[in-house]
Amino acid sequence: MGVKFSAKKVEYGSPAIVKVTITGKTAAPKGKIVIRDGKRVIASGTLKVSGKTGVVKVRLPKLKVGTHKLTFSYAGSATTKPYTSLAKTYKVTKAKAKAGLKVSSTGRTIKVTVKATGVTPTGKVTLIINGRVTKAGSLMHGKVTFELPKQRRGKATYTVSYTGSSKVGAASASKKVRIR
Repeated sequence: MGVKFSAKKVEYGSPAIVKVTITGKTAAPKGKIVIRDGKRVIASGTLKVSGKTGVVKVRLPKLKVGTHKLTFSYAGSATTKPYTSLAKTYKVTKAKAKAGLKVSSTGRTIKVTVKATGVTPTGKVTLIINGRVTKAGSLMHGKVTFELPKQRRGKATYTVSYTGSSKVGAASASKKVRIR
């Protein structure tokens, strides 16, 4: 008997659905499969049988960013022996962030938004104008607004740099504007 599972990697915050397939030697495995992260049970599901194969799709909970060792256990049935797989490596990577900024025509108000699928980014954002660090702030619900003193007229490049967090990767965005 053996276990195959479909997903070996997921971004934090994205739906993680694992397809588990168990094939019996002489009979179809019927019943329930239990998935553990280490010793902790994280999900379970009932096998749907076709021939000598049992298949189940199971939604995993949000796991911490990093490498996890998942095991799949099958309790057995009247015709199939119990089985526990060797630990399978499952990676959760940081969610990809996307930064955006809106600059007022005067260059004094800069609205920054950082988004990521399935998670609201937190952490620090730095504002850089024409290559010079101007201000820093913390995201609140994925947003921060910078208010600046009067800016010189002319062209300027505004860049925001998000450092990322334990769950979300870093991101940056730039915009060239003409200050009036």
